[in-house]
Amino acid sequence: MASNFSESSVLNNDYYIDTDSSEEKEKAENGTQTRFLKCSKERDFPAICTVSVIGKSVEGRDIKMLKISNSNASNAAVWLDAAIHSREWISTAVVTYLADFIARNFQDLSNSVTNKDWYIVPVLNPDGYEYTHTRDRMWRKNRARRDGVCVGVDLNRNFSCGWGNNGEEGSSDNPNSVFYRGPEPFSEPESSAVRDTILSSSTEFKVFLSFHSYFELIIFPWGYKTDPCPHYLDLLEGASIMARVTT
Repeated sequence: MASNFSESSVLNNDYYIDTDSSEEKEKAENGTQTRFLKCSKERDFPAICTVSVIGKSVEGRDIKMLKISNSNASNAAVWLDAAIHSREWISTAVVTYLADFIARNFQDLSNSVTNKDWYIVPVLNPDGYEYTHTRDRMWRKNRARRDGVCVGVDLNRNFSCGWGNNGEEGSSDNPNSVFYRGPEPFSEPESSAVRDTILSSSTEFKVFLSFHSYFELIIFPWGYKTDPCPHYLDLLEGASIMARVTT
């Protein structure tokens, strides 16, 4: 794993690529997440770090996940993902920085950190992420095709909870919209990979954080209705603390 922030960041000039070269495309595709994952697994932290592939993207790219854990059976699970919206490069940099900090300092961190299994996906939308480096910097969705044409699905709106409940408010059934939610919940392999990984885990997930860079907000359920969600006050308290710490 990189020894400083710049090495684990996607904001390195090595990733500003606009070329038809397959070699350069491979460099962009594998970029930060591959270098990060290769360096953070068995070689550097073999006792606590493992890397796995949780699924394939629309175009067949690996969706890679780093797990940081002391393998204690009583641990709870924490999920961190980034770049579900592919143009939000800084989210990957932040998540890899957090993973680097946890792995490097694991033995010195408090029990509230070490008694968790950390599941970390630096690039949840690898097709879109590669496309923003090679073709369109502002591409947001995955690279799903409809009638032979790539329209993309907003993966963040492809989960089943409240899917399509508000019509065109907050998401869209128009494939040309940047908020296109897809033809049905979990129609996309990327969102399905998240669902399947969590539901198949024998460890109970207590925290799910998806990192974005569009706004300085901490958002928790519900996004599709105004009713308070279960444990609303606990979530509000936690979010308020997070907001104070990060400002």
